[in-house]
Amino acid sequence: FYRFFHNTRRIKATVIHFQLRYLVWATSDTDVFVMHEKSLYHWDTVKKKSTEILNLSGVVPGRDQDNAHVWPNGCQVSTIVVSDGLAIAGGFYGEIIAKNLNSGKVIYNGWVTNDPNAITNAIDVHQSRTLQVMTSNNDCFVRLFDAGNGSSLTPLKSMGFNWPVNHATRQPDPGSKISCVVGDDTSILLADVESGRILQTLHGHTDYSFATAWHPNGHIVATGNQDCTARIWDIRFPRDAIKVLPARMGAVRCARFSSDGRFFAMSEPADFVHVYDYAGGTFARSQEIDMFGEIGGVAFSPSTQALFVGVSDRTYGSLLEYERIPRTNYTRGLSFL
Repeated sequence: FYRFFHNTRRIKATVIHFQLRYLVWATSDTDVFVMHEKSLYHWDTVKKKSTEILNLSGVVPGRDQDNAHVWPNGCQVSTIVVSDGLAIAGGFYGEIIAKNLNSGKVIYNGWVTNDPNAITNAIDVHQSRTLQVMTSNNDCFVRLFDAGNGSSLTPLKSMGFNWPVNHATRQPDPGSKISCVVGDDTSILLADVESGRILQTLHGHTDYSFATAWHPNGHIVATGNQDCTARIWDIRFPRDAIKVLPARMGAVRCARFSSDGRFFAMSEPADFVHVYDYAGGTFARSQEIDMFGEIGGVAFSPSTQALFVGVSDRTYGSLLEYERIPRTNYTRGLSFL
């Protein structure tokens, strides 16, 4: 489905927490964002140029002087998201730093909780009635923020769970309130965070989950787990997973559907990325991308023409770029499992 196109060692992902691997985002075929050390960088694939977007090694400017914070040892970034004109980083102590990429202003800079064990494990940006941001934290809460027109983040709602929340994403329908929530439990929850209601509990995994991804059709959701599988669920028929996709060696730490719904990608902690042809839910064909090093994240470009993999390694760390192969050439030179 995808073939190697380019590799650069001028930018690389830095993995701070071994279980959190959403550190690479693509907003176009040529615009990629990668977390390296304590800075968020933009990589232009055409100009082969990196630009620092956020530096979290010291003082981060806020909307005004009173909203600026000093991070004595820098903010240890655990996760990022770049979407809808916002770049947001989450930290080890419940920090959220959000920047409007159009205005260049930091619109939020602080902690979402005073709990000392509140790692920001994941961040989701979605369109509801307005643009909203959802955070998943180790203090067992999912929190909703209103991003409005991108000038500020205003707390809206929070929902508590019985275990640390590792990842949560909203169903891709502006009118929906359903979120898929996973954490330090074997169950998968479909929840309405705004009302605080659990809508459905899915069973099948045998360990903790750290990844969720919705298919664009809105009724298929994937979960990545430490039991070395990704499970595919149809929320209209939630009794059992419709597909179990095995990893080769390790946990599934990052999961993504392409924007056209054709492909599903999942990455292991190191060395392997798997790309599946959705094919109406059959996942009948797959491509295994083999590399060397810890994987900081995987991301499709919105057009699906590019696939990016962030490799975190002291010696071989890099950003790998793959290009989509025309469908008529799928069987030429590719090995499918």
